[in-house]
Amino acid sequence: MFEKEQKIFQNLTIFSKSQNKEEKEEEIIDFSFRIKAIQKIDTICSKLNFQNETFFFAVYYLDKMISSLPLTLKNQSDFAIIACVSIAGKVYEEEVPSISCFQMFFPKYHKKSKSYNQISNLEVELIKIIDSFIPTTVNSFLEYFLSRVSNFLQVNKEKKEIFIFQNEKNQFIVQDDDIYTKMIKLIKIVIKNPISVNFFPSEIAASILSIYFPDDDLIIFVTGYSIKQLEECRNLFNLYNNNLDFKF
Repeated sequence: MFEKEQKIFQNLTIFSKSQNKEEKEEEIIDFSFRIKAIQKIDTICSKLNFQNETFFFAVYYLDKMISSLPLTLKNQSDFAIIACVSIAGKVYEEEVPSISCFQMFFPKYHKKSKSYNQISNLEVELIKIIDSFIPTTVNSFLEYFLSRVSNFLQVNKEKKEIFIFQNEKNQFIVQDDDIYTKMIKLIKIVIKNPISVNFFPSEIAASILSIYFPDDDLIIFVTGYSIKQLEECRNLFNLYNNNLDFKF
C-alpha cells in the first residue's frame, strides 16, 4: 500500500542532535532499525486501512523519537512504533483509533493492560517531543474536529440549521464566515499562555470548538471528550490567565 513512500523514507539519513557537524556524520542513528520500524508502520497502516497522511506522519514522529529517545526505542520499540501510528491517526483518520485497535500488534508476551499503559505513556512522551503545543498542531486537531461536525449533523439533521449550511458543492460550512478566523485567533492567545503545556493539543482544540458549538452531544461525538473534561481544561486556563479581559 505504501511501497513508494517506504522507499522515500528509507533513503533518508537521520542524524543525531550533535552540535559538531563532523560528529553528526559519525553519529548516524541505527539505520537498519529505522527501516524495520518503517516496515512495521507500513504493516499497521495497511492492515487498519489508514490514510497515506497517517503513514507519513507516523514516520515523521518516529524520526523525532529516534533523535530524542533512542534508549526508549531500543527497549520498547514495538510500543513506540504503535504510539507513533496512534498519534498520527488521531489527526488524520476519520474515526480516531483507540489503543485497542492495535491489539493484534502487541508483543505476545505482554499483558493487555500493561501494553495499554506503556503505549499511553509513550504517547505522552512523544507529544512532548514533537513540539505539539505550537499552534499548527492544535490547528490540525481543530480542522479534524470540524470535519467531523458534518458527520454528526448528517445524523442529527434537526441541529443542522443551528450551526451550518450546505453550499452548492454540498459541503457543510459554518454559518458565520468569520467563526473559523476567530477560532484560529483564540488558539494563538491560548498557546501563548504557559499553562497550555498542561494540555494535549486535542484538548485545547476541543475546548475552543465547544465555545462556538455549545452542544453537548455534538462535542462528545466530534472530539471524544466529555463536557466535564473540557470544562476542567478551560477553568484551569482561566485560573492562570494573565489577561483579565479574556476568558477561555
